Amino acid sequence: MIESNWVCNTSSNATGKDVCGCSSDPGVHEYQGMCFKLDSSLEAIVNALGLSQSISSKVVEGVALGSQMFTGATDSFFPTAINYLRLQVLLRYCDVGYPLVVEEFFIKAASSSDSSKKSSESELIPDIVLSFTSDNTTYLSQIGRFKVFNKSVNFLSNVGSSLLLPLAFLLVIGVIRIVKYLTKSSKKTTALIEKLLVVFEWNMIISSVTGTLVKLSLAFYLQLGEPKFDLLGTINFLVGLVVLLLTACFFVLAFFLVTWNWKIVKDELFLDKRTLEIASTAQKRFEIFWKSYRLNFAVGRYFYVIQSFRNFLVVTIVYTFQNSPTEQSYILLFASIIYMLILVISRPFKKTSEFVNVLLNEFFMMIEEVMMVVFSINKKLKFLGKSGGEMLGWVMIGSILAALVVNGVILLYTVIYGAYKALSKKKVKPAPLKLQKMRVKKRRRTNFSINESRARFHESEL
Repeated sequence: MIESNWVCNTSSNATGKDVCGCSSDPGVHEYQGMCFKLDSSLEAIVNALGLSQSISSKVVEGVALGSQMFTGATDSFFPTAINYLRLQVLLRYCDVGYPLVVEEFFIKAASSSDSSKKSSESELIPDIVLSFTSDNTTYLSQIGRFKVFNKSVNFLSNVGSSLLLPLAFLLVIGVIRIVKYLTKSSKKTTALIEKLLVVFEWNMIISSVTGTLVKLSLAFYLQLGEPKFDLLGTINFLVGLVVLLLTACFFVLAFFLVTWNWKIVKDELFLDKRTLEIASTAQKRFEIFWKSYRLNFAVGRYFYVIQSFRNFLVVTIVYTFQNSPTEQSYILLFASIIYMLILVISRPFKKTSEFVNVLLNEFFMMIEEVMMVVFSINKKLKFLGKSGGEMLGWVMIGSILAALVVNGVILLYTVIYGAYKALSKKKVKPAPLKLQKMRVKKRRRTNFSINESRARFHESEL
């Protein structure tokens, strides 16, 4: 424990009370009204775990983004995994009175992204706005824990490379379309281009937008909650507003496309061949909305929309309840319980691996939210000592790391299994014509023998 009665001569605290932030040591944190510092060995372990969590999370996210192209970008697993990793990061902004080990873990994970310089969680695009301003604090959030972690309010700073991915895919689609037009006389080239278009138009763009939903939602709230109306702030505000409207239209369109697809599936037997061919082409373009889900009941049919709304809801709760940590924790836990019940009762996924992935991620989120409820109550009542808080803190850190491991393992399984299926679908060399004729004759003899034995059986019965 650090000496609790040092004097901060340069402090602007009007009450004159000593605060832990007066220490020049960044490892000093306040817990239950007293200032503590982890011992050096424990601090080294926590820092190592925080650093490994940050690096591993980026690796898993990068592999997930790259694997979408390999698997056709029609599975829900990749955007789901990316969003869960970002929901884990989001919990650091909840002011529930985390124990020292958790606080140090979050700080190390955040500092490994160099967030103090970029004020952004994008590792590909730095915050250019902060680089060209003399007063860097102008564009930093002044609300709750977003202020603690130097979070920028600029939309472009928070979205970063996530906004470039859909634009890059649109450019790729344009290039493919041009190549298709120039080589329309070649049947082999046309077939290959059609396969590429199925991936990029529009499944890849939809998958990238879905995977950035948590980041986009937080960027919307930060930008609209603390707008800056100078030149750079106005540009960010207008871009954020336009992207917000486009995202809202995107999910409305998703709802209507899912409804349209179900109508085609339900009335397939009554539709003519030409209509089915046109519908089949469109269905392949938007397959990510329904390929992974069971369509024979409403929850599975619209689970893409339900899942997206749930992610947006978590961001909304974290941002809007910054000053009410206890209520925030309870609402997050209640939302997870409802979502877990929907998952267990409806089982909306076709593949067991995708169902298990979402179920395990949600289970770990619930563990973390239970810990947050305990921490938020302890912040008021102070019933947990330093050792008790650290014990529960390790449970929360273990849950965060376990969720990362689960996503990594299932991602690896999905990629390997997808590669195996792709290789196994290669065309088998057709048998010689003479051998095919022999098989047909044998099949006919077998069918004749079966029919003859059935006829004898009926005669004996008569």
